[in-house]
Amino acid sequence: MAFVMLRNEADAEDAAQETFLRAYRKLASFRSESKFSTWLTSIVLNEARARLRRRKGGLAVSLDSLSNQASLSPARYVCDKQESVLLSLERAELRSQLQRAVADLPAIYRDVLQMRLLDECSVRCTAQALKSTEGVIKARLHRARRMLQRRFDANRTREKTFHAIGDC
Repeated sequence: MAFVMLRNEADAEDAAQETFLRAYRKLASFRSESKFSTWLTSIVLNEARARLRRRKGGLAVSLDSLSNQASLSPARYVCDKQESVLLSLERAELRSQLQRAVADLPAIYRDVLQMRLLDECSVRCTAQALKSTEGVIKARLHRARRMLQRRFDANRTREKTFHAIGDC
C-alpha cells in the first residue's frame, strides 16, 4: 500500500518501517472491533498520506524501481523456454502499460484496486481501512476497472490506426 501511494521504493520502505514502529508502540490501544490487518493497513495509509503532504514537491518515480516492482503487477509471467522473444517483449510491454495505467489512476481508485485485487482484502476490510462504506468501495473498484479498460481500448484503437497507416 505504501508503495502504491508513494510511488517510491525507498519512501515506501521508510513508511512501512514507521508503520510497524507505531503499531508496536500503540499495540495496547488496539481494539478488536476490526481485524488486526485492517488496523495495520489504516496506519500505513495514514503514514503514506502524511509523507505525501510533507513532500509537497510532487512525485519522483524511478523507472528502474517501477520495472522491478511486482506489487503493481497483477499478473506475473513465467516465460517458458520455448516462448518466442517477441511474445516475451509483448508481455513486458503490456505489464509496463498496466503499471503506468494503474499509477495514473486517481488515488481513491488506485488504493481500492491495490487492496481488493492485489492485496486480496475483503470489501469490508478495504472499507474499514479506507474509512468508507462497502458500497463506495464496490463502486470505486468498478470505476477503476472501467478506467483501465477504456485506456487499453483507446490504446488498441490507436495501434490499429497506426498499423493501417503504415500499410498504405
